Amino acid sequence: MIKPLTSLRFFAALAVIIEHLGTDLNIGGPGVIFFFVLSGFIIAYTYANRIRQITKESLTKMYAIRIGRIFPLHLFVLALCIPFAFMNGDPPKLYVLLTNALLVQSWYPSHDDFFAFNSVAWTLSIEWFFYLSFPFVLIPLRNLGAFTTPAKCLAFSAVALAAILLVNGIFNHGGEFLNTTWWAMKISPVNVLIFFVGSGIGMWRLCIGDQGKRVMWRDSGLELLAILSPVAAYKLFNTWGVETPLGIGYIGSYVPFFTFMVLVFSHTNGLISKALSNNVLVRLGEISFAIYMSHQVILNIVNIHIATVIGAGASLPVKILMFAVILLISELLYRFIENPARLAVKERMSRNKVDDSGQMPQAQQAK
Repeated sequence: MIKPLTSLRFFAALAVIIEHLGTDLNIGGPGVIFFFVLSGFIIAYTYANRIRQITKESLTKMYAIRIGRIFPLHLFVLALCIPFAFMNGDPPKLYVLLTNALLVQSWYPSHDDFFAFNSVAWTLSIEWFFYLSFPFVLIPLRNLGAFTTPAKCLAFSAVALAAILLVNGIFNHGGEFLNTTWWAMKISPVNVLIFFVGSGIGMWRLCIGDQGKRVMWRDSGLELLAILSPVAAYKLFNTWGVETPLGIGYIGSYVPFFTFMVLVFSHTNGLISKALSNNVLVRLGEISFAIYMSHQVILNIVNIHIATVIGAGASLPVKILMFAVILLISELLYRFIENPARLAVKERMSRNKVDDSGQMPQAQQAK
């Protein structure tokens, strides 16, 4: 675990919640972009050296662990959404439930699907697409020598970013709300390019190891710059009146800043890193997935069936109270669903351990 990056996950989730509470701050989109970049980094950093060859056994192990990481909590929250979907008078079709359960709702242009039930799960659908495609992109390139130097790793990130900007240049933000072009630019698996930008940084981190002398003042300066750069970009975009927070062009503008942030905090040990390594912030980062997956459902249920908690109709104390409720519920979800499921899958995989070449360990072969 890289503690500063874990803590930063909480602040990304917080940005999404603040926007969904109905504030004037347009920061949910950047929060999602940061999640995508960081997820790409984590997967590359975690799995690139574990999977030497693409085999049935190595893929099974990786996919099983990722399924155990995301699906139990996702399915639990989805189940909570089902009765409320009927109570709201617009029961979804059975196939929509199935596509959402399997996390494929963002893979094709049907707006009845990708925002159904737990609407934020559309991003999880893109993340699942990335998990499935990661070994078939990164591992062959790694074996061909594409990541043998830090410069090559950064070049991979640059190519992925250039692809994002190229797609944007071709489509030029075109498309009316919810039509096919709009889906392609905002919801579709084109978003995996953002993950691959982060993956290049993950490969860079593996490539450099722990080399380099740590200098406190230099690290602290880099960390401050990494924090301030996306904030400055946000202020600049607001000044320009940018109103397409999930458009590919907008994403492409933020990705370099968040990529730099992940690069810096994955390797530095300055004053901000030390602050972000605080146990409370790290814990909030650990439950950030539960925060992200549950907050929209909690807000909608309370807003529709109990009291106004979203938008201008809700006072600041009410919004603060709802945030506290979300934190409490997320802690319970992490403690009793997300983490036990993740540990159970990892334990099951360790009992049936195979090495990355697909061969059983010698001790097991002898049995």
